[in-house]
Amino acid sequence: VVLNTNCPEVACDATGAQAAWLEADLAGSDALCTLAYGHHPRFSSGHHGDFDPIDDLYAVLYEYGVDVYLAGHDHHYEHTSRLDPNAAAMANGVRNFVVGTGGKSLRPGTVSPKASTHAWDDSTYGILRLDLNAASYGWEFIAEGEGGFTDSGRTPCR
Repeated sequence: VVLNTNCPEVACDATGAQAAWLEADLAGSDALCTLAYGHHPRFSSGHHGDFDPIDDLYAVLYEYGVDVYLAGHDHHYEHTSRLDPNAAAMANGVRNFVVGTGGKSLRPGTVSPKASTHAWDDSTYGILRLDLNAASYGWEFIAEGEGGFTDSGRTPCR
């Protein structure tokens, strides 16, 4: 599922067309695993921080059991626990990834990891490889060049 998180241009609130479309789309899906992505992260320990304008969209993701929310915007790498809309770690929450490490300047020293953050790095360029299956998903941060930061995991979908 792709979200437009440029909320000044597109309504991101619960009464907007995007929220209605998202709810209808997720309600009509029988997929066990679902990934959503947008430019702005709902939760981020980085320079820009949490992006509150997508609160309502994130609540819909949570309500319909979306497994992963993937974003960029902040220039670092981070993955969190599965979070509910109030940033509380919950077994049925949405796992968040911030991957802003693809080429624009990084912002070393700007990440203050939150308690819900499992892995983060603000000094390594790289990409996130996702392995999406019908019943599980895996991730691997692949650093540019030799050595550097790594993060990987695999988990069943909810």
